[in-house]
Amino acid sequence: MRDRFTCRMCGVMHADTSMLEADHIVPHKGNPKLFWDEKNLQCLCSDCHRGAKQRLDRAGEIHKRD
Repeated sequence: MRDRFTCRMCGVMHADTSMLEADHIVPHKGNPKLFWDEKNLQCLCSDCHRGAKQRLDRAGEIHKRD
């Protein structure tokens, strides 16, 4: 709800919440503090989470919230 059902990468709003996923902005890599930090979470659509965000993570880049 915080992100208004809108993907923080592509900006598309999804009425079908099954199309949305919680994403860790900074990969937690098992760190419970990063895993549970609400400020480290953003809403992404499935396409962005599995595509663009995965490429950014592999490249070592971080997508920051506005």
